[in-house]
Amino acid sequence: MGTTVIPANGRCRAVSAAARLLLAALLSALLATPALAWWDVWPNEAHQALASRSADIAAERYPAMAAEVAANRDGIMSGTHYEDFDEDETNGPYCDYSGYCVAVPGAWWPTSRRPLHAIQWVHDSLNPNNWTAAVAMYPNSKSDSYHMLGHVLHNLQDLFIPSHAHIAPHGSGTSGLVENHSWPIYADNFEQWCEVTDNELNLAQASRIPEAGLDTLMVAAAAYSSTDNESAAFYPSLYHAVPDTAGAWGRYRPYPSGSYPCGYDNIDNDHANAWSLYIVPRCCEGAAAAIRAFYVACNPPGSSELVPRNLPRLRIDSPVSAGSPLRFTGLETSATVALLDVTGQTVARLNLSPSRAVLCPSLPTGTYVCRITTGGDTFTQPIVVVARPR
Repeated sequence: MGTTVIPANGRCRAVSAAARLLLAALLSALLATPALAWWDVWPNEAHQALASRSADIAAERYPAMAAEVAANRDGIMSGTHYEDFDEDETNGPYCDYSGYCVAVPGAWWPTSRRPLHAIQWVHDSLNPNNWTAAVAMYPNSKSDSYHMLGHVLHNLQDLFIPSHAHIAPHGSGTSGLVENHSWPIYADNFEQWCEVTDNELNLAQASRIPEAGLDTLMVAAAAYSSTDNESAAFYPSLYHAVPDTAGAWGRYRPYPSGSYPCGYDNIDNDHANAWSLYIVPRCCEGAAAAIRAFYVACNPPGSSELVPRNLPRLRIDSPVSAGSPLRFTGLETSATVALLDVTGQTVARLNLSPSRAVLCPSLPTGTYVCRITTGGDTFTQPIVVVARPR
């Protein structure tokens, strides 16, 4: 039985078994060519286009950071691209960590080397491009820190794809996991056919950028791409089902007559375009919010305050593990410290003394502002709180 595909003109035609074998052989030959990697022959510009538009609307909404974001646009874009292709011995391919399911929050990609979902991955200390590492890199190299941010943004962008929000198999090497599908590569219908063109990108609005932290944005993205919306002709529940348990694959629902929407069989371009118009703008706005959250984490409220000339420069070592003793230099008298989160809210207060050990509060991993007051003078510094070693 032939496999149905949709060519560029949108019309369906059957491909014979012989043609499928020929295509598989051609693809294998391309992948085996030393001068070519598979991303050289497969479309891969979508993440970069989304990131570029996110940078545009973030700069429009927040003029104070516009010049810095513009100067680091290429770094953000390259990071979103290379998250799909980088790997290391400990983690394996980084792209194996880009799923998160709201209904089964403990689920992860079964192909991943470590059992981490996307939100855990972007904070994991063994991920070289984690959020905390990106913030910590900022004082030393803004260009490197924004490239690392791009890696993080890739995972947020992916959660706007229904298969990523259902942990459903797709991509290179997963064809055998999808019923009635025998192609060497499986690209789920939405990820392959969702259009990322100016038509969709320009619908993103600076005024709709949410104010939220990274984790909240990622959960919201996964919820958004897995929730039916009749007005948008967007019905992910028709095509996807969540994993039965953590560690299992999500599934593609039988549609419309007992077969799975494998390959390009059962979703036409008009429907995919409706999804594009619905999802792409929100994806840009969510990533723009993450860029803003990153900028605030690296330039926290009050961080530009000047240190009085007669005040010894007190420094608290960073990063610090939650629950571990704070280490500081330059403290000659007692001082009070208020710890502020990235929204400017005070989350802890400490009293420092040269003769007494003080523990870092058990705060969530992230960047905080230390507002230090001593002798009537106040100054600030950022610190990064990391998870306590096990």
